[in-house]
Amino acid sequence: TPTAKAVQFNEESICYDELDRRSTQVGVLLRAKGVKPDNVIGLLMDRTLDTVLGMLGILKAGGAYLPIDVDYPEERKQYIIEDSKTQLVLTTEGVDLSCLGTSVSVVKIKDALEVTEGLSDFQSVNKPSDLCYIIYTSGTTGNPKGVMIEHRNIVRLFNNASFQFKFGTKDVWTMFHSHCFDFSVWEMYGALLFGGKLIVIPKVVAKDPDAYLDVLKTEGVT
Repeated sequence: TPTAKAVQFNEESICYDELDRRSTQVGVLLRAKGVKPDNVIGLLMDRTLDTVLGMLGILKAGGAYLPIDVDYPEERKQYIIEDSKTQLVLTTEGVDLSCLGTSVSVVKIKDALEVTEGLSDFQSVNKPSDLCYIIYTSGTTGNPKGVMIEHRNIVRLFNNASFQFKFGTKDVWTMFHSHCFDFSVWEMYGALLFGGKLIVIPKVVAKDPDAYLDVLKTEGVT
């Protein structure tokens, strides 16, 4: 369903065809920067439509994404980058990059969306055992720890003999949780792997029950 709505954020939405094209542009640029399977790529941005593009683009390049919230304390951001040995960060305009130091390269989404070559013959390079993403724990009992998840773990989450849900193209999901929290994985792929629509909820709406309830009603969230 290439013309069906895939992702929506505030008043902006893109269809599956556009999501595929834009995320491939990100993947082409990142692979040109040397990204290979099991390379950890930082995703330093607030949650918007670009967050989903960035995650999918990193996976298409072959790498694994490491979400880093722009609102994290500086010390936590620096710790995550150093502990994960991240050498490349994907980000957007207006993000403070002072936490990166001098040894980390930066790629911006807007530059990727100018890529025009190498899109039609772009091929996947991943195996089920390759790293898909790393999400760090809160660190309440010590230093945060990076939990490493492989591609096959995500597939197993949604595709198993005893799967109790019937997700489909008519489902409307909200990405309510932070993209740095593992429940967002269920929200994002629950929509996109089944052809549903994903509505990315801004932080300000997520903190306002009345505003969030209005989204659920207006958008017919299932």
